[in-house]
Amino acid sequence: MYEINHERPMEYSREPAPEEYDLGWWLDEVSGWTASRFPSPAPARLREDGPLRQALLAEFLLLSACAAKASRALAALVVVAPDGACLEFYSTQLLDEVRHRRMYRAHLLEIGFSEQELDETGRTQVAARSVLPFAKGCAWEETMDGDFYRGVLALTVLAASTITSITGLSERKWRALGPVAARIQASVNRDRQRLLDVGRTVIGRRLRTHPGDRRRLMDLVWSGREFCPSDPLFEALSAQEELFQEGMERFASLVPGYELWPGRLILATTADDRVSAARQNTEALRDLWLSDLLLDG
Repeated sequence: MYEINHERPMEYSREPAPEEYDLGWWLDEVSGWTASRFPSPAPARLREDGPLRQALLAEFLLLSACAAKASRALAALVVVAPDGACLEFYSTQLLDEVRHRRMYRAHLLEIGFSEQELDETGRTQVAARSVLPFAKGCAWEETMDGDFYRGVLALTVLAASTITSITGLSERKWRALGPVAARIQASVNRDRQRLLDVGRTVIGRRLRTHPGDRRRLMDLVWSGREFCPSDPLFEALSAQEELFQEGMERFASLVPGYELWPGRLILATTADDRVSAARQNTEALRDLWLSDLLLDG
């Protein structure tokens, strides 16, 4: 089973390859993981209307919209995959994103929201489009320009790095107040870390065999800040964290000694603290990726 080091996700000790995580591996290890694998009933505090429940609704609706956009972006990668290993790996990642969307929505239904409420996602869909604008129509086609490696780089460095930072924060903050939500996020984080790590291997191999591609991929990343801004997503996250803060303070007696990070009690953090940490983690992940792959040599 693929393992992720949640405490130090920025360190790489190996080079996971797409051929390791082919369709057979996915069918054996991942395919059955849906919300039904987390049967614990949701606590009453998430079934009752209030800021904590609304924070979870806003967060999971936003992330389900992001997963839907990511699945469409991955479909475009599958079409131009250069070999069988990449074809199988990115096909499984497409299915993972569809699975993530299903898990998010299933948990919201389980705590009492209706399908109609879940479909009223206008504001979160706007934020998701800002993170993944290339995942629909010509914008994505122009970004890829029929180039598989441009697509991998855009999806991993520019989009998945942001979303992974947010789901990593989410897993930690919900452990005490919404354990099922936290376990869903842990599953999503394992999948997203695999997407990032294998993408790193794919791009690294390409640059070793085609060093002339380095500059045009670098140009994509620098210009990518314009067509894939993270600010709208963090604006949505800020609003969610304000709701979570209010809900957390209401149930402070349940988390008196819980540490969000080592040495930092969750009750001692603010919404701004948590958003800032997610931003910093996104930049650190992008910088590590780029220094490792594009700035060396």
